[in-house]
Amino acid sequence: IQPYLKEVWNDKPYGDWGAGDEVDISTTSATDIDFMLARGEFVTGTVTDANSTAPIEGVTVCVMYTDGSSMEECADTNPEGDYQAGPLSNGSYIAVAYGEDVGYKRQMWLDQDCPGNECDYVLADPINMLLGPPPAVNFHLNSDTGITGKISSSATGFPLSWDEGRARLYSSEGVYLQQVFTTGFGDYRFTGLEPGDYYVLAGPGWPYSNLIDELWIGAGEPGVHCPRFSCDESSYPAALISVPPDTVIAGVDIELDPGSRITGNLTIDGAPAGPDYLISFYTASGLYAGYATTEHDGTFESAAGFPSGAYYAANRHII
Repeated sequence: IQPYLKEVWNDKPYGDWGAGDEVDISTTSATDIDFMLARGEFVTGTVTDANSTAPIEGVTVCVMYTDGSSMEECADTNPEGDYQAGPLSNGSYIAVAYGEDVGYKRQMWLDQDCPGNECDYVLADPINMLLGPPPAVNFHLNSDTGITGKISSSATGFPLSWDEGRARLYSSEGVYLQQVFTTGFGDYRFTGLEPGDYYVLAGPGWPYSNLIDELWIGAGEPGVHCPRFSCDESSYPAALISVPPDTVIAGVDIELDPGSRITGNLTIDGAPAGPDYLISFYTASGLYAGYATTEHDGTFESAAGFPSGAYYAANRHII
């Protein structure tokens, strides 16, 4: 990595676009657009496991302003756990190690875990670079508490990549907590959880498809069709996932089956309703099971597939 700082012409700090001088090429070619780059300094260090002291590869370390308002430079750790972020101009910074993608808690330097992987940057120890490069900025990461798995299609056998799959997390009482989308390999990850018992419901993400929401009920078991958590989760005791402290439960994989999408038209006084009306679907027992939104011509198609059965549809309001 070259040790030179980025710059905006003419001798203006990088990122301060409004202060830069304009280059007019409307009538002629611009010449003498020269730069004289200043040298910067690097933040370097090693990221290790807080208990075993083993190096951790694949952790992203970002150096930012002390209020966390802007990430200046980021770098990933190598197999030896080492990283080098920069170059940076003289000043005061903070550093954060993002370990959740490799099973560790997010941490601010110096050894401050971020509860729920949400950092309060005001509490971070500053890194003083006013007089040159700082000493090694090392991190000692603690194991995360979470759930990971993969979402795929039973029809194709392929993973649902880049937001095509969605995982929703529910408490042991059936209360919705959060949702995440799949990565390029169909993986999902809930991080920064409190120890406890959870349910995981997987379904299609974006774009919408005919795949059915399914409740995970155990490793190697086919999921239970459960549109928008409309099934009785208490009927499946093996579906409850117990997450101990400082542990990531892996292998919560779900394969989604194709179903049927509900389509129709919404009219008002005999004319197409127009776009963005919300259509809600309910099971025969009155449990919420999914939705659709109307297009410009009043047509709609459910955002996910449904298993065979009887459903009610209702227009609730305009978005």
